[in-house]
Amino acid sequence: MKLYHGSSDDELEELEGNDPGYRGSLGYGLYLTSDEDFASVFGKNIYEVESPVPDELVAVIEPHTYHCGGSLVLYTPGSAPFTFNIEDRKTGELHRYSVLEDCEGEVKDALGVQALDNWKLTPELLEQARRLPTETRPLVEQCFTGLMNELRRGNWMTDAYEELLDEAVEGGLDEQVADSIKDLMEGIVASAEAFRDAEVERILGEETNLDELSNICERHGYSAFHIDGYSPGGDEYVIFDDKYLPVPAKLVS
Repeated sequence: MKLYHGSSDDELEELEGNDPGYRGSLGYGLYLTSDEDFASVFGKNIYEVESPVPDELVAVIEPHTYHCGGSLVLYTPGSAPFTFNIEDRKTGELHRYSVLEDCEGEVKDALGVQALDNWKLTPELLEQARRLPTETRPLVEQCFTGLMNELRRGNWMTDAYEELLDEAVEGGLDEQVADSIKDLMEGIVASAEAFRDAEVERILGEETNLDELSNICERHGYSAFHIDGYSPGGDEYVIFDDKYLPVPAKLVS
């Protein structure tokens, strides 16, 4: 695998690692890519190198990306939030991380709505519903349907069912029964919210920032990582273990 590095300097014989120090970087390391055109974005002088890092010490990050209305970070246009798994080399345990940055709200909202597809009424809520007068069943179902429609739109602060209950009270429904139905609806929202939060946490794993990738890979026993797919620019290969730095380089253009 030929790797390239773009630089403004045309007299380098070896390439060092560094910490870019800006939001949106991937952390400390020597930044390389398999795409020569992408390397030219970072400097007109293109160097070719061979990575000295053994394959087993290179973490291959395969991002599962999410849709976002904007970019993951301002300085990487078109980048997408993502989740990835990494195996700890010492324990063999699989760890999950998510990089959401500026897209945190959009991703969590979308995952929260999707979680509703797997949420079910708890036995306690079903028992609470069974205790209501039989003749209120159509009203309860109407309130429940309206409530779930609002939740699926992402409106978790909804009280749409209260208007239905107020109309029913005006039509002769006992106020205590109306209050019981309201309690049921509030219980449904609380249950759905708790399920949503747990499901989103399960899907995302540990949340981190883009510039923590080097630290995360080092923590799990690696010396470099390769990532492709979260940004339209190109793939990135980062060597962060000083044991393998600096790397001999050859100027190719």
